[in-house]
Amino acid sequence: MSGYWRWVLKRSAWVLLLLGAVSALLLPSLDDLRINTSPSTLILSDSPANLVHQKTRRIFGNDEVLLIGLTVDDLLHPDTLASIRQATWDIEAIPGVRRVLSLTNTLDILERDGAVEISSLIPESLEQLDPQALRARLRDNPLYKGELISSDLRTTSLLVFLEERSSRGEDQIFHLVANIRTAAAPLARLGHLFFGGVPEMEVAGMRNMIRDLWVFTPITVILVMVILALKFHSRRGVALPLLAIGLTLVCTLAAMVLGKFPLKPTTLVLPSLLIANGSSYTIHLLTHYYQCLLQAYDRISPDGQGQLTRKQYREILGESLQRAHRPIATSAFTTMAGFAALIFNRIPAIRDLGLFAVLGVFLSYLFCMHLIPAILVYLRVPPKHRISGHERSYRHTFFEKLGHFNLKHRRWIYVTAGLCAVLGLAGAFQVNVRTDYLGHFRDSAPVVQATRTFEEHLSGLSGFSIVIESRDQSPLTDPATLRAVDRIQQRLQNVPGVDRTLSIIDSMKLLNQALHQNRPAFYRFPGQQDILEEMLDLIESDPRELSREFLSEDHTALRILVRSSLFESTQLRALTDQVGQLAAPLLPPTTQLQTTGTLVLMNLTSDQLAREQVKSLLLSVTFIFTILIFLCRSFKVGLMCMIPAGLPVLMFFGLLGWGGLSLNVNTSVIAAIAIGIGVDNCIQYLVRFQRCRREGLSAQASARESLTRAGGPMSAAASVVALGFLVFGLSRFAPVSQFGLLSAFVMGFNLVTNLLLLPTLLLVVHGSARATDGQAPISPRESQ
Repeated sequence: MSGYWRWVLKRSAWVLLLLGAVSALLLPSLDDLRINTSPSTLILSDSPANLVHQKTRRIFGNDEVLLIGLTVDDLLHPDTLASIRQATWDIEAIPGVRRVLSLTNTLDILERDGAVEISSLIPESLEQLDPQALRARLRDNPLYKGELISSDLRTTSLLVFLEERSSRGEDQIFHLVANIRTAAAPLARLGHLFFGGVPEMEVAGMRNMIRDLWVFTPITVILVMVILALKFHSRRGVALPLLAIGLTLVCTLAAMVLGKFPLKPTTLVLPSLLIANGSSYTIHLLTHYYQCLLQAYDRISPDGQGQLTRKQYREILGESLQRAHRPIATSAFTTMAGFAALIFNRIPAIRDLGLFAVLGVFLSYLFCMHLIPAILVYLRVPPKHRISGHERSYRHTFFEKLGHFNLKHRRWIYVTAGLCAVLGLAGAFQVNVRTDYLGHFRDSAPVVQATRTFEEHLSGLSGFSIVIESRDQSPLTDPATLRAVDRIQQRLQNVPGVDRTLSIIDSMKLLNQALHQNRPAFYRFPGQQDILEEMLDLIESDPRELSREFLSEDHTALRILVRSSLFESTQLRALTDQVGQLAAPLLPPTTQLQTTGTLVLMNLTSDQLAREQVKSLLLSVTFIFTILIFLCRSFKVGLMCMIPAGLPVLMFFGLLGWGGLSLNVNTSVIAAIAIGIGVDNCIQYLVRFQRCRREGLSAQASARESLTRAGGPMSAAASVVALGFLVFGLSRFAPVSQFGLLSAFVMGFNLVTNLLLLPTLLLVVHGSARATDGQAPISPRESQ
């Protein structure tokens, strides 16, 4: 027993006190754990496109809009309008709401008695309302149709403009939308009430994440308990791993709270991930513990009737720590290396997963190797008949036969592995990088149904901005530039995917119509400079400053809002590219055009995923390969170990390609995670193989014996990890569901490669055909 582990066991009371005190101090902080599903967490914060977006928001205001839809048979009845007006006032009074635009507070421009009059569309006194005149006005005014009211005058929308996130806090969106829903709830008694927009999608995603966190984490714990019970058949074999895992979760999540990092769609899987990964370490530790006990019983009393003393028990416990430490520590560091590669990712949500997964894996190792032994030293010595893992067990027999199978059919194993590699590689070339934010939800989800209703009766909820800026800081209000903007909007109306456009030009057209006795034929852009100047003065005199949504205060920047029904990234990207190609030639050379918006930025992130994926994977492979070379003291052996760890990753990409699945923010991290976690069992087998070689066994005998000894804990550990991911396949949130299912597939395939392919590859390295005994060991270091 090394001096360090002797020191740990001797001071086990202090170890327990220290770890318990730290955990107890951190536990209350979990009350402040927050969840954030904001699209901003999936955006490259330092990208030029994001800088343009932030600049656009500073000039024109926040582009986040929550839309409230209402379908009523008699929408223009005074009682209905009174309820809409009251809801508008109530929502505007909510902190975090910048303003609300609805039928009851929007302005109308009319000509009366030779003068242009700007007044509310709906009179303040509803007793003065003329329903027939209002219907005629709504039908004659293109500015309202598709934005505030449907063509059949039965569906209306309330546009709720939200304040900037920096002023209301990232974690307040859930409460803000809940307050808006409460204020709008009375409208539900009038007809069909529905909510849409990116903020509503964000909150719906947050609800799913909270549900997943509270449902799937206990399910993962239950599955772990079942596997531990089947593996060890003892209370300590179940309770101690769960205690170590629980403290790991407490400390990791507390670190997120103290660092002000909320849970995001990527880090939502962290609890189950750490439960599964921590269980793997404790399974290997307890396996060594029980095997050392069995060996000690065999030494002192082959008939199994003897009893160990406390001193002997302490020595055996130290021996098991010495044996287990090297493979578990190496596994932990390789897993940390796999996650560490994600820290260099430019996407905040992925970077957070890498950072706290590294911390969580380290804590899993720390609690496994210190907390569990510190408790075991005080427990009574288990009698031999209560220890699992006897040589006559069915698991022992199964893996012994599997070892013979590997040696007999290794050529077929090589051929099968080669075919899998070819299949995976071919599928990898068909992988599409694609994100569909609306597609994260099931078709039956209320937010999806609401989005389809808006698309059917009003306009699509996917939007972006076309920003036109002056290169020389000259005003953009000259007739040539404004006429070009008008032509751009006219052409965009014929572009598939564009539902509606809106800019300062639409207000000018409405004014021009009012100047010509409200005749619809004059809803067009006026070309005279003097008339344009008067119109701008009149529009900008609005005390609500609605013109600032479309024209900057110094007139050097102008915005066209585009409403679309496209959410899928490749389609929306193609649309924005088409818009840029269509609009740019129409503008004067002194201007520049850019498209921006939250969904546009998410699409750019989708494009970046492929490059970030390659970078993360290369970093993971480099880190892990270096650790394996150090462990094996051999480049060849390290390479052979990377093959069974890398083949499941290649199959993962093949599954994406052949299955038509997309590489998105969540699925992009699977490869780097899998190669880090997947190498765990490889290391456990390799260390056993090294030990057998040092004991003088031939390469073939070492391969069989290592699989017999390590196959059980390898299978149990892999099962825990795979099931820990698999439970997330039940999630209603598509990114989490895909992540869980694909990760479980990779982990299951990794177990197969480690049980079948790895033993045969090590035989190639050691020239098993000669089957010589007593060859030089792989590493001169003794693992015990």
